[in-house]
Amino acid sequence: MMSKYASRSFITAVALLAAATVAQSRETAPPLEIEPIGFSLDGRYFAYEELLVGDGNGGPAMLVHVIDRTTNKPVMGFPFGLSDSDEEDASKPGQNKWQRLGLKESDFEDGANFEKLRAEIRKLAAPKLEALSISARVRRIAGTPYTQISPAANTLSFQVHRELLGGIPDQQTTYRLRVQMQAESAKCFSETPRSVNKPIVLTLESLAPQPRGRAPKLESANKLTATFATNDECPQAARISDIFAGPRKEGGKQPLVAMIFVNSWRSHADTSRFVPVFIEVE
Repeated sequence: MMSKYASRSFITAVALLAAATVAQSRETAPPLEIEPIGFSLDGRYFAYEELLVGDGNGGPAMLVHVIDRTTNKPVMGFPFGLSDSDEEDASKPGQNKWQRLGLKESDFEDGANFEKLRAEIRKLAAPKLEALSISARVRRIAGTPYTQISPAANTLSFQVHRELLGGIPDQQTTYRLRVQMQAESAKCFSETPRSVNKPIVLTLESLAPQPRGRAPKLESANKLTATFATNDECPQAARISDIFAGPRKEGGKQPLVAMIFVNSWRSHADTSRFVPVFIEVE
C-alpha cells in the first residue's frame, strides 16, 4: 500500500510530467518586430512596419500600419502587406495573399529573401504613405525591447528632450508611463477563446524638477484606455516596447506613440502583437 507521502509525490510527478508534455507539444514562435517609418508632417499619422521572419511554422509576414492620432485607430486601407494568415479577400476572390500583391510565394519561401520581400511591400505601400504625407522623422526616446530581461518593462520614465548635463541642474519635466493589463485566467486555456475587446490601461504622470538633491514632484497623473480585439488567444502580459516622438507644431502639444507589446497564449503556440497608443505631453 502506498503511503500518503508517497502518493503525494506520485501525484506531483504526474502533474509535472503532464505539464512538460503540454509544453513540449506547443510550438515556439518568434516575437513580432517593428520598425518605425515616420509621422505625417502635421503629426496626425504614424506609420510603422510589423515584421515576422518565417520559421518553418508560419510566416513570413510584413505589414505596413498607419495609425490616426484623432481616433487611435488604423487609417482606411491599412494594415497593408502580407499577413501570416491567408484569409479570403472578398474584393479579390480566388486569389491567395501572395497573388493579391502580385508576388510569388516561391520567391520568399521559409523566410528566404526576407529583405527583398520587405522592399517589395514598402514599394507597393509608398503611394499610400505619400498620400498621407508620411515623411517626418521619428525619434525613439525610450523603450525596452522584448529581449531585455530587466528592469520591469511595464513602467518607463523619460524626458522628451534629454540634454547633456554639466553643472546646470536638470530643469526638464520627467514623464512616467505605466501600462497595466489583466491577464486572462486559466479558464481561458481550457475553453475556446472568444473574440473580445481587451482593455489596456496607461497611466501618464508628469514630474516637475526640484532643486538639486530632491526627487521630482508629481504634478499630474492621467489615465487612458486602449483596446484591442483578441483572436483565438489568451493575453498574458503587456510591456512598453517603444516610445516614439513625432513633429510638434508651434504652440501645440508634443505627440508621442507608445508601442505596447502583448504576449498571448494560443492552444498550439504563443503569439504576440503590438498595440500603438497616441499620447500627448506639454
